[in-house]
Amino acid sequence: MPHAVPATLATLVVGALGGALFAWVGLPAAWLSGAMIAVALASLAKMPAHVPTPLRDGLFVVLGVTMGTGVTPDTIERIGEWPFTMALLGVTMISVMGATYLYQRRVAGWDRETSYFAAIPGALAVVMAMTLSYPRADVGRVALAQSVRLFILMAVLPSLIAGSGAPVLDISAQPPAGPGLPLLAALVALAGLIGFGTARAGVPAGGMTGPFFMSAILSATGTVDIILPGWLTHAALIGLGCVVGTRFSD
Repeated sequence: MPHAVPATLATLVVGALGGALFAWVGLPAAWLSGAMIAVALASLAKMPAHVPTPLRDGLFVVLGVTMGTGVTPDTIERIGEWPFTMALLGVTMISVMGATYLYQRRVAGWDRETSYFAAIPGALAVVMAMTLSYPRADVGRVALAQSVRLFILMAVLPSLIAGSGAPVLDISAQPPAGPGLPLLAALVALAGLIGFGTARAGVPAGGMTGPFFMSAILSATGTVDIILPGWLTHAALIGLGCVVGTRFSD
C-alpha cells in the first residue's frame, strides 16, 4: 500500500481521538467502539486508512494477555461452588447464540461465518479479534451486530435495572498494582513468542489464543499477578478498533 506510514499514523490518531471522545462521553467499550466508528467514518470519507499486519498481531498478543488475567486462583477455587448456575448459563448462551445464528442465516441472509461471529455473546474485543482471523467473515456486519448488542447491555439494560430499584454493581474500585516494567516487558515478549508459535501451528486466532492461555495459567496458579497498565490496554483496544474500522471501506 503506497504511503503506508502516513496512512497508519492518520488512522491511529483518528482512532485515538474517537476513543477519547467516547470515553469522555461515557459510552460503553469506549476506546474500542470509539476508535472503530471514527476510523470507519474516516474510511468512508475516503481517508486512506491502514494498520500494518505486524501491529495488528501485536495487538492480539496484548489482548490475549489481558483476557487471561481474568482467571485467578480464586476463580479456580470457587468454580465447583456453582455447578447448577454454570450449567444454566451454558444452556442459556447456547440457546441465545443458536437463535441469533438462525435468524441471521435464515432471515437476514448472512453467510455462515458472519452469522456465527455476530451471534457469539462475548466481549466485543475478543469477538472482533477472532473475526479478523477468518477472512471470509464480513467484519463490518459482525462489528455492527456486536456493537448494537453491547449498547443494549451496557447502556440500556443498566438504566432499566436501576429504574426497577435493583442494586447496580459498583465497579469503581481501583485495581491493584501490577508487576514492574521489566517483568511486564518480559511477559509480553514471552506471550508474543507463544502467540507466534500457536499461529504458525494453525490454532484459530493463535496470536491471541496462545498469550491467553499463558496469561491464564500464570494468573490462575498465582505464579505472577499480571495486571497490564491502563495505557497499554487502552492502546490495544484503540488499535483493534482501527483495524475493524478500516474494514468498512472494503
